[in-house]
Amino acid sequence: MIDGITYQHHDSFVVATGKVYDKKELLKAVGFKWNKDQKNWYKELTH
Repeated sequence: MIDGITYQHHDSFVVATGKVYDKKELLKAVGFKWNKDQKNWYKELTH
């Protein structure tokens, strides 16, 4: 968990919301990717 970030589960993805701009390097470090179309950070869940 990263302070200031909330997570939403959508099907097989987790979307990071909140104060994400200042945390983009941390999000990248834990596997999140930027979705330029939806303008959000997401991570695919692995099984």
